[in-house]
Amino acid sequence: EPHGAAWLDALQHEVINATPFAILGSRYEGHNWRRYLDLSPPVIPDKLRYHLNGNAIYNISHEFVQVVVDTELTAPRANVARSSYDVRFCEVALEQLGYTPSTLPLLGYKQTTLLSNLASTLVVPARVPSGAFVVHGAMTVQPWSARCARRHGDSSMTLVVTDWGEGADLAKFMSALSAVRASPFTEIKLVTQDISSQAAAVTAYPILDATTRDWSSGGAEWDFCTADVTTTWFIAVNTYFSPVPTL
Repeated sequence: EPHGAAWLDALQHEVINATPFAILGSRYEGHNWRRYLDLSPPVIPDKLRYHLNGNAIYNISHEFVQVVVDTELTAPRANVARSSYDVRFCEVALEQLGYTPSTLPLLGYKQTTLLSNLASTLVVPARVPSGAFVVHGAMTVQPWSARCARRHGDSSMTLVVTDWGEGADLAKFMSALSAVRASPFTEIKLVTQDISSQAAAVTAYPILDATTRDWSSGGAEWDFCTADVTTTWFIAVNTYFSPVPTL
C-alpha cells in the first residue's frame, strides 16, 4: 500500500542511489516475532528472519537474481517442499553461497527504509515507520477515542484477550492492566484453548469472563469474531501485549 505523495518518484530515486543491487527491500519490521528472536535454539531460521519481503525491487539483470530464477524454473516441482520465492532468495544466499546475515549487502541484497514489511501485523497509523513510502501487509486500525465514542452516544467497550497458557504471560498482562488508572473497559473476556486454563484464569482473576475455543478450526485471530461481545466497542489483544498507564 502506498504511503505519502510521489511515492513512485521516491522509489525511483532510491533505485538510483542504491545501485548496484540485486534486490532492494525490507525485512520484517513488525512486533509479531519480538518474543522469539532471542530464543536458543533459534525458532525463526535466518533465511526467514533476514529475508527481504517479496514486495521489493528486483534487478533482473543481476547475476544472483538470474541464477536463482533460472534454477527454480528448471527444478522439479512434484512432491518437493519449497520456500516462498522471497525467502528462497535469502535461503540460497545463506545456505548455498555461504553468505552470512551481515555480508548479504555484499551480494547486492540490500535493505531500504522506503519499503516497510509489516506482514499480518496489527498497527495504528502512528506505528508505521516514518519515511516508508510503501507498506506491505499492515492491518491498520484507528486508535480508540473515548471522546469520539461518546459522540456516538455509547462508550461501553469490551477487552477480548487471547491467552495460549504459556508460562506467566497472563499474570504479567493482568498485573500491567491493574496498574492502568481509569480503565475504559466495561468487561474483559478471556479466550483460552482448554478447560484447565479457563478454570485457572477465573480462579486467579474473578474479573475475567473466560471461555474456551478450538483453535484447530480457526486460529486465535478469529477470537475477536467468536467472543460474545455485547458492547458497542471492543479491542482484541493477546497476553503478549502489555497495557501501559497511558491507555
